[in-house]
Amino acid sequence: MKVIFNKSDLVSALDRVQRAAQTKVTSNTNNGFFISAAGGNILIQANDYTIGIKTSCPANIEEEGVTVIAAPQLQSTIRMMPAGDITMEKGDHENLVSFQSGSYVSKFPTRDQVEFPDVQEMDHRNHCLVKCRDFADMVSLVSFAAANDKQKPIFSGILFTAVGAFILYGVSSLLGVQSLGLWTTVNGYITYPTMFSTYYVNMSIFLAYAATFPDYEVLLFFILPIKVKFLGIIYGAMLVYQFIVGYGTSSALFYYNLGIRFVITASLLNFVVFFFTSRRKVRRGPIRITRQQAAKQQSFRHEAKKSGSITRHKCAVCGRTDETNPELEFRFCSKCNGNYEYCQDHLFTHTHVQ
Repeated sequence: MKVIFNKSDLVSALDRVQRAAQTKVTSNTNNGFFISAAGGNILIQANDYTIGIKTSCPANIEEEGVTVIAAPQLQSTIRMMPAGDITMEKGDHENLVSFQSGSYVSKFPTRDQVEFPDVQEMDHRNHCLVKCRDFADMVSLVSFAAANDKQKPIFSGILFTAVGAFILYGVSSLLGVQSLGLWTTVNGYITYPTMFSTYYVNMSIFLAYAATFPDYEVLLFFILPIKVKFLGIIYGAMLVYQFIVGYGTSSALFYYNLGIRFVITASLLNFVVFFFTSRRKVRRGPIRITRQQAAKQQSFRHEAKKSGSITRHKCAVCGRTDETNPELEFRFCSKCNGNYEYCQDHLFTHTHVQ
């Protein structure tokens, strides 16, 4: 297998599939990049079983072949190579693939491509066409509300509730107290629970929201503006009252009220765990996030207008910057005496400053 890429084309293709490339070795086949050269087409794909991305890349195919490069650092290595053509080559019975650009050569291990999960084409019968810029703008407007934690609070609340139900069931069975209300019997058979539900779980989630965004305003009955923290205080007071008073002071309801207190405690453990594990985190509501982003953009425009241009990187040899040439990579040289930065074309060819 031998393919000659243009560096910019290869970097662009790897950028598109990098998000789906696994960075941890959890499988012998699916971590890395799948590259196939056949029929005059170059296909590059990655698949981590959550998302799969396949893209094409223009190149000159001298020898067809297929390989899986098990190296998540492939993209960063290709970026560091000198500009120009990059030759990828792999022997028929070799386990290494080489990338060469001028005198720069890098080799990466390969894996068997037979078991690689191929990215399947989707059914296009039901689809719509959206411009990339419009879709990106829509995603940016709602990205602040996307969950960045795999643990869902409602799942932990249901877990506590289920564990509490089993505990209460066992205790009441040992004591022979059916009046706790955990179950009912029909013709001698135990039927569905009558006390446990997701009511208190949903209330614990609302309390967690009120603790996270206390100053967020909602319209009560779609008319009266009220902050969420006040609703949280009202609901919290209702829970405390129900925990203390129960459903009455009659002695016949003693065990039932005891069961209700246990249910409330088990369900609200969800909020207790959330509160103590996240109380040190900074609370930022969606309105505050939007305002901070707008302030940062306005500050950046002001600084850019004031100074004419802002560049973070500049080559000490040719003077090109990340603003004039955004496709270039810049690195500091550790052998030069001082903070001298060079572009990818002069990083390995410049004269070291002593």
